[in-house]
Amino acid sequence: MRYTSDDIEAAAEYLCLQLHPEEIRSDYLRNIRVHYSAEEIAYVLQALSTGMTGIFISLITNYLYDKNKKPDPEIATLTKQLEEQRVQLRGLEKLLLKEKDPDFAEIAKKHRELHRKIIARAQDSDPEIERMVDEAFIQLQERGRKNLADEVDSYDF
Repeated sequence: MRYTSDDIEAAAEYLCLQLHPEEIRSDYLRNIRVHYSAEEIAYVLQALSTGMTGIFISLITNYLYDKNKKPDPEIATLTKQLEEQRVQLRGLEKLLLKEKDPDFAEIAKKHRELHRKIIARAQDSDPEIERMVDEAFIQLQERGRKNLADEVDSYDF
């Protein structure tokens, strides 16, 4: 089966959404789809969410091309994305120290921990990541890109 870039993006968004704790799933959708926010800390969260989807697009694309062999250790794009995520996390750490709203700070801390964990897993090629990618493909094949995108969109309220 041939996957389009829209298919891969839908699978990556689905996979990222499933990783987010239930209480911050709609925040993930809001973060990834909002292009601007006046709050600097919200902008960093948005960049992290977008970056996480980018990482999973890279992982899924790499998986498709290298399905039956070891992935190329010179995955420059993924390495660059992981480094960009680390920079964003360092920025988030600084902003969290200044954040006055305790509720917002708590949500930001949950995002920070989630992104730290995902970066570490992606960097270490955690077998769980491969399982999640497989699951995203199964969902994509069973439901189709539109249904998968609709399911992801249903969290955005």
